[in-house]
Amino acid sequence: MNITRSDFRRIIVAIDPAVTADEDSDNTGIVVVARGPHRPDSQCQLDLHCPGHGYVLEDATCHLHPHGWATVAVAAYDRWDADRIIAEVNNGGDMVGETVRAIRAGIPYDTVRATRGKQLRAEPVSALYEQHRVHHIG
Repeated sequence: MNITRSDFRRIIVAIDPAVTADEDSDNTGIVVVARGPHRPDSQCQLDLHCPGHGYVLEDATCHLHPHGWATVAVAAYDRWDADRIIAEVNNGGDMVGETVRAIRAGIPYDTVRATRGKQLRAEPVSALYEQHRVHHIG
């Protein structure tokens, strides 16, 4: 099954920012993900009743200072003609959005705040993988 940009319902660039870029700092996680059609060539367990699949289009994770990772995220947004950038702001607060907007004023941007542990947050995505409803492209 060939998938094209027009098949995706929504494309998001997600950022989990590191606020420093020292040698011992974490990487800034940047991924491009999409929601798209059911893939009949997959082993999807929902088959005819499937509401759609998730697609990981790119991993642009990097180890850069804030201006650098924001530049990488905006470039990914452009490359994939994304709908929005969404960032986790637990560690960076307003700095994250201000940094992204310094690269591109007016870019569609939203935030999320992690309120539960990583394991609980990963459960819904893990279930999609178990159902063979997530695909890595490229």
